[in-house]
Order: sequence, then structure tokens, then C-alpha cells
Amino acid sequence: MTRLAAAFGVACVVCVAQIPGQNPGQRPPIGGAPVPGTYPPGNYPPGTYPPGTYPPGTTIPQPGRLPGGNTPLPRPGGSTLPTRGYLKEATTTGIVRRFTNKLFIIETADHRIVWFQKTDDFRMDDPKGETIEAERFAPGDHVMVWYVQDDEGYYRASALRWTAESTEADRAAAALNWDLPTTAQLPPDVRKDTKSDRPVIRRGSPAPKEEPPEEPERAAKTDDRPDPAPLEARADDPSVARAREAAQAFLTTLPSFAARQSTARYVRETARADWRALDVVTANLVYKDGEETYSDIRIGRDRVKGLLEDIQGLRSTGEFGSMLAEIFDPETGARFVRGSADLIHGRRTVKFSFAVPRDRSQFRIQAPSESYFSAYRGTLWIDVETNRVMRLEQQATGLPEAFPFDKVEMAIDYEFIRLETRTFLLPVESQALDCIRETSVCMRNQTSFRNYVKYEAESGIKFEPPDKLPVQ
Repeated sequence: MTRLAAAFGVACVVCVAQIPGQNPGQRPPIGGAPVPGTYPPGNYPPGTYPPGTYPPGTTIPQPGRLPGGNTPLPRPGGSTLPTRGYLKEATTTGIVRRFTNKLFIIETADHRIVWFQKTDDFRMDDPKGETIEAERFAPGDHVMVWYVQDDEGYYRASALRWTAESTEADRAAAALNWDLPTTAQLPPDVRKDTKSDRPVIRRGSPAPKEEPPEEPERAAKTDDRPDPAPLEARADDPSVARAREAAQAFLTTLPSFAARQSTARYVRETARADWRALDVVTANLVYKDGEETYSDIRIGRDRVKGLLEDIQGLRSTGEFGSMLAEIFDPETGARFVRGSADLIHGRRTVKFSFAVPRDRSQFRIQAPSESYFSAYRGTLWIDVETNRVMRLEQQATGLPEAFPFDKVEMAIDYEFIRLETRTFLLPVESQALDCIRETSVCMRNQTSFRNYVKYEAESGIKFEPPDKLPVQ
């Protein structure tokens, strides 16, 4: 099965901490919602998880609370974790996916990928409460986690309990990599997770000289996502078929270019409130060999050190072709339904609605300490004359009840841009929206791409930072 190498999607890094004036105590804990007694049928790629319980006796109706009451769950050892502000202890269960010195990753029953940093007093025990070592935990084993969400939105685990040994199917699922976070998507202080940060000189007598081993042949980069159920054969609408061909040719013909990306960020804190402007994030964008790099990153006129990914708040990716390529990829299995005619940027278009199932989706949504590949639906506006997509709207569907966001949407507008002697369809505006579950807080980004030029490594690209927020 041929898939895209990278997922597209949205991320909200420390979305709560970046909202001025919000009382952290008003933020409900997330991530510890009910754990169903069985895996939802059909939600996991076929052949990777067996039917049955997960694991028995661990359903928690409310985050960090006993069924039917408001008493916090006891920690291993009989104590409860001191809390401050909204740092209420919660629990969740899952199977172990990765385990390192500073961090471990689990997959919950609803297929969220959740990562936890360990507290200084982190403890590991067995079902009887006896302390055990890290070697006892193997990929695929079933566990229960006691944790809090800190004031930066990250999960910090105080205790981990081994509850059941993995099955062969559990181990096969836990060995996969396709849905795990990359190093850049993890908290900054755990990206370098090794036993020691200090080098040492070899002790004792010199080691005997050995011939250096031959460099092994590098394996091709593959996507180890399990194959979903076979698709039902279905002929495309002629307009969709032509748009598919245009989208597939899009990335192969797109030259290297540079542009100035400007993102105005807004927040709405109550259902009836107007959107309030937070700031503007700008960066020089270079697109080369299918990858985006950023430099001269600023918030307002202040230069930012580090990566664009480390800036707190909502961000999106995929505007430069990967979203369209994913939707039109035959392996995605998107179903298109023809709609009415419409005008976009003065051009005649035809609307098509579409839907993509979760087991074929590359739409990755990330919170500070967890992520989820979501099913989605949306609408395309296809230009009648050129068969190119002029606008794309997309909405996540079926988000788990325990996931921090209950609404995630994206939209992109494309226009024909001239780069030297040729014209290319490129994004000019995009919007990303998410809303925090069980609150009235929503965040919206409005991004523009301007000053496109063909990129050459020796050329110097300069853009002026913004003086003020754009007018709403």
C-alpha cells in the first residue's frame, strides 16, 4: 500500500497557557475520560487488535475519580498526589508503545497516542502494589497511569502500574511507528533522552583494534501502518478524475520557492464573545525538495529563538500540496459527491463533498501531550477550466470523548501565482480552528502567504515584519 510519507494536520501546543487572562483553575483536566470495556469495533486497522476486554476492571467514569463519587483515585502506595490550581490527578489506561528514561508513550483504547513525562517521585508497581523495575514493562503490555497536566499543558506521570501482559497481537501493534510522534513533536526537555548527557573516556586497558564494519545498506523509508480493509471499486466523476491527475502532478512540478508567511492568531473565550486578537507570527518560508523550512521567526516585531514548532498555540501544516495529495490518493478511499456550481476568486467552479475514514486518514491532530489520526469530511471547489482545486475545507469527525478538542477545522484558498516565466497554483490564505472540549474557548489562525519568489540558495530573501494585526 503506497501512502504519503508525512501526515498533515493541526497542532495546538500549550493552547491554554497562551491565552492571556485565563484562570488555569477553570481548565478541566483532559485525557482521563472513560475507558470502554472493549475496543470500539472497526476503529482499529483490521488484523492488529483482537476483540475482547481492555483490560478488565479499569473503567474510570471521570478523570481521576472513583465511579459514582468525587473521591480522587488513590495513588499506588496509598497516598494522593498534592494538587494546585487545575493540577488534579487523573488516570488512564492503555498499552505501552515506547518506554525511555524520561518519557513513555501509550495507546489508549480509543487509539489516542499519549506521552507522559516522569515526575521526580515517579513510581512503577504491579497489580499488588509491589515496586517493579522498568524492565518489567514490554511494548504491548497493559498499564494504568496516574498523572497531572502541568501549567504548560504537558502530562506528567507520578505512577505507572503494570496490569496485564501483552498478547501477540498487542506486541505487533505496539511495534509499529506510523502513528508515534516525531522527536520534534515531543516536549523540548525530553527530545534528547539518553542515559547520560556526559561523555566518558574508556576505562581500563586499550581495546584490541578491530577492522571497521562495513556500513550496512540503508533501508528504504517505509510506512508500517497496517493495511485497512479493501476498497469497494467505484468510478470517479470525470471532474474528480481530472482534478486527481492535476493534484498528483502538482508536487512533482512545483519548483523551490520562498514566501513570507504571516499568521494572525485569535481567541474566543465565551460563546457570545467576539474574537480577540492575540498576536501575529511571521516567518520566511522556503519550500525545497518537498520540505518546508522557516527562518526569521517573529512574534510581532520580536525575533523568536528556536523552531516554529516550539511556539505556543495553534498551528497547521499541509497547505503546500500534501493535503490535496492525500485526499486524491486512491488509497485514501475518499468518496466524492458532486454538488452545485459556484464562483471562487471570480472563476467558475463545481463543489464536491468528500469523506475519509479514520483507518485511511493522514490527518494528525496534536495536543501538547497526545495526538490522534482523525477521520474527516470536507468540500472541494474544482475549477471548471483548469481542473485545479481553488478552495478546500476540511473538518475532523469522530474525535474521541477523551481528546482535548471537540472541533477541529481547516480551510485553504489557492490562486495562480507567477514564478518567473511559469504560473503555479499556490496557497494564498488558510485558516485553522479548534475548540477545547467542555469549554467555550476556541482558537483561530488566519494565515497568509505573500511575496512568492523562486528560491535559489545564494539569494537573500528579506521581508518586513508586521507593524500591527490585520483588520478583522
